[in-house]
Amino acid sequence: MERNNEFLTMMERIKQGDEEAATALVRMYEPELRRFIRFRMTSSSVRRFVDSLDICQYLRGSLFSYQAITSMSQLPIN
Repeated sequence: MERNNEFLTMMERIKQGDEEAATALVRMYEPELRRFIRFRMTSSSVRRFVDSLDICQYLRGSLFSYQAITSMSQLPIN
């Protein structure tokens, strides 16, 4: 239950533009994410060029980009 509350708090901080929250959220779930990614990356040719850490870093950037896009979509249009 506490982890769920922490997740919701982090998501709220990300929505408010807190880049550190996006980093913390990915780090909080990074071991599970990397395990899942390694399990799903079955192609050896892909594994030569992409590591699970690369995908976690991409995810962190995507979270922050998503936050920026959603906050811009809420701006009033003149």
